[in-house]
Amino acid sequence: MIPRLTPKQLRSMIVLCAAAALLLGGTALLLANLNRRAQFRASSALPQSSPSETASGGGGNGTSVTGNIHSAEQVKAEGFLALVNKEYPLPDDYEPDTLVNLADKRPPNVIGLKNTSMEADETAFAALCELAAAMKQEGYEGLTVIAAYRTKDYQQGLYQEENGDDGKDASGKPFVQTPEATEHRTGLAFDLSVLDSAGMTLTFEDTPHYKYCLKHMHEYGFILRYPEDKQEQTGIGYEPWHIRYVGIDAAKEIQEQGLCLEEYLAALRAGE
Repeated sequence: MIPRLTPKQLRSMIVLCAAAALLLGGTALLLANLNRRAQFRASSALPQSSPSETASGGGGNGTSVTGNIHSAEQVKAEGFLALVNKEYPLPDDYEPDTLVNLADKRPPNVIGLKNTSMEADETAFAALCELAAAMKQEGYEGLTVIAAYRTKDYQQGLYQEENGDDGKDASGKPFVQTPEATEHRTGLAFDLSVLDSAGMTLTFEDTPHYKYCLKHMHEYGFILRYPEDKQEQTGIGYEPWHIRYVGIDAAKEIQEQGLCLEEYLAALRAGE
């Protein structure tokens, strides 16, 4: 016979069960964070070129990129947390092996594409489609991918075309990154916009879609890669249209702590 519990005993049991659930959840989160940090530090220890080596940008103004040049092996080992910028450029032989054609993978009537030949990392694009679907359920339609994965040669041509004579904007930051310094080559970055009913591209920052992204995109593994208040840390001007997939756990931590990717990875390396 199962003994009957008094109301006081029942309440105590409920409290104990809730406490145990919280403890288990906290332990799981801690172990996940420790594992992610260990994996990142291990991947960062892979052999890489000397900081004194130079990856030439080949741009019309002779700009070059110097820094801790990744090996292709290291970039792939770092996965969704790979850092790509002027100080951590990509090698010429890097090519992601997780690309898919966006037109083939997108669900019907969920997200627009500037052109149907675009590619991106499969996991990142699936997450973007989930974000777009949630956005659409809230009544925000027309989210469109303007840019995703770019080849080294395409980025080189864009760099030469867009940067002009001095290659800098009013704040002294480059309009377009060199092929070595752009994370578009990883397939993890997307430039977004919104098309109105007439098919005209709207300024993304002025749309409710942008505000929805700021509030919810970390739930799907994305961060605003170049925030307005982090230009000194990223070395890149404010780009409200440019989002980057880093995985849900990392995106939530970055959002909660108010960090950019450079700051977050520095904290991981330091073991904080």
